[in-house]
Amino acid sequence: MPSINPVIQVRVDPEIKAAASEVAAGIGIPLSTLINAFVTRLAWEGKVPFELIAPDVPNRRVRDAIDELEAGKGTRCASIEDMYKAAGIER
Repeated sequence: MPSINPVIQVRVDPEIKAAASEVAAGIGIPLSTLINAFVTRLAWEGKVPFELIAPDVPNRRVRDAIDELEAGKGTRCASIEDMYKAAGIER
C-alpha cells in the first residue's frame, strides 16, 4: 500500500511567498521541495540544517528600481551623500 504524506500548511505573507518562489526557481528547485528538504533535515539533525543562496542576481524590488531608472523615472544620485539628501536623510 502506498504511503500518504501528510500536508503541512503554513501561513506566509503573499509577497514573501512570491519572493521565495522566485528564489527557488532561480536555484532550480521547486519551493515545496526545498521546504520538504528543510523539514526532513531539521528532523534528522535537530537543528536548522543548511543555507542555500540564490545566484547573485537582483531581486524583484531591485529589478523594478533599475527598470524605473532606465525608463527615465526616479532620482539619479552621483554619490551616497546625494542619495541621502534626496531621501531626506540627515547624516
